[in-house]
Amino acid sequence: MMPNILLVPVPNASQEYQGWHIDDLGIFYLCQLDYKSVISCLSCWAGSDFVKEIMSDKIDQSLWGVYTQSKFTIPYSTHYYLGIFDMYAILNKSLSPPPAGLHDAICSRPQFDDAPGAHNYPPEFEGFSAGFRRWLQCFVCPMLLPIPSPLPLPSLSHPQDGWAVNLTGDVFLDWLDLSKWTEEMWKLIGLSHQRAVVECVHVSHWTYQVLIGNEHRWHWVESDLVRPAGPLFLPGAIRFFCTCHFMMVNGQLQVFWEHDSPPFCY
Repeated sequence: MMPNILLVPVPNASQEYQGWHIDDLGIFYLCQLDYKSVISCLSCWAGSDFVKEIMSDKIDQSLWGVYTQSKFTIPYSTHYYLGIFDMYAILNKSLSPPPAGLHDAICSRPQFDDAPGAHNYPPEFEGFSAGFRRWLQCFVCPMLLPIPSPLPLPSLSHPQDGWAVNLTGDVFLDWLDLSKWTEEMWKLIGLSHQRAVVECVHVSHWTYQVLIGNEHRWHWVESDLVRPAGPLFLPGAIRFFCTCHFMMVNGQLQVFWEHDSPPFCY
């Protein structure tokens, strides 16, 4: 029997079964997925809540990871995942106990169980061993070191991964220099002594409401007026420019950006 060709070599293969080289967990086949195709399939999948995540700045299949909730529902989640892989395993050939969370990851992915007397697989899986199970494995960009906010963040919440964050999910506020104001900004604010324009970097999944389990997010978070914050900030962060009002409270400057107003086109 000719050995089957693997799209991605299985690292640390320790045995062979029906022509497949498999590792201690029973993994025999890996296939890298396109991010857009994964997102387009979310609505038809049973769950996709749990995946295996590996924290690494490069794709290395031999690295260990944890099974946890995916980041697919987070805006700009493309900044989180370096690569997404479909993992296929024959678990009854595993030489090691299944890791915690594997069952949840399997249940989050459509499976193709045998029908009585015949395979129930899509045609491309006909060469696979019976009884295989599949889940998603994602490589996650490492968390960056925190950047201090030039302006004080009002209403601080609990720090997240070392980053100072406030109740509305902001991690960075800074004045936009008057020389960079657009005509729209001057028309709206003018020479006000209590309003200005700030650059804001916002993490929608770190708002207080989301952290306590509510789904509420800032309603402009997916607007064309916001952009990914860039490589200096953590994955999923967005940047925008907006009006704010400021005041002195107990001798300390307090800056509050106006959440109900749309960001500027900038």
